[in-house]
Amino acid sequence: MQGNIEAISRSHIRGWVANPASPAETLRVELLVDGRSVSSAAVEDQRPDLAVLRLGRTDFGFTLPVPNASMLDLKRMAVRVSGTDYLLPLLAGAAQYEGVIDHFSGGAIGGWAWQAGRPDRPVVLALVRNGQRLKTFKAEVFREDLAKLGIGDGRHGFLVSLDDAEGASNNPDGIEVVFDANGEMLPDVRGLLRTEAPPEAPPAYTPFAAPPPPSPVSRELAEAIKGAIDFDDQGDLT
Repeated sequence: MQGNIEAISRSHIRGWVANPASPAETLRVELLVDGRSVSSAAVEDQRPDLAVLRLGRTDFGFTLPVPNASMLDLKRMAVRVSGTDYLLPLLAGAAQYEGVIDHFSGGAIGGWAWQAGRPDRPVVLALVRNGQRLKTFKAEVFREDLAKLGIGDGRHGFLVSLDDAEGASNNPDGIEVVFDANGEMLPDVRGLLRTEAPPEAPPAYTPFAAPPPPSPVSRELAEAIKGAIDFDDQGDLT
């Protein structure tokens, strides 16, 4: 068997697996938590990049659903090829960093962040403005909504004050929150840190000006218009 786990998020595990000894064989994979199978998926996703294997097909990818994000603990989980003892190896960096900014009030930015598969390890974040790091901090505040969603034990929230960040001056304009490990930015999907552009000032009052006089009609054009209209002897239109 050949294959890897390439990406782990709170909803899916993605990767690929093939059996070079029997390339036409259709495989399945299953997620094991504490040795118990909790979900499975067919190996059928197209992966053109795997044409280098020269096995006559490229549908060796899989997308394995995760029933509950709280199950994602690399110390307790594994992905196995169904009907075999083969456990897929985990690529370095497969555990994805996830999070979002969902609060800004009173000069404080809030949200949540974690690394899928590492629920007991709070991630380190940084406040950044124009590429300059102003402050680093951990996402380790308990949030009941995160616990209900199965995002670890819920201790992955954060609330950071701009007052504590040198150079922030309580102004969110240009501020970003990034993962300290890789520099990826947390999405601000509601635009909480965007300052609105000031409304345009109404145009200054100008007094009404009479329209310019019409351009004089040339003699040739006047004759052409007159010739196109028939009049009777009384001067009325016919």
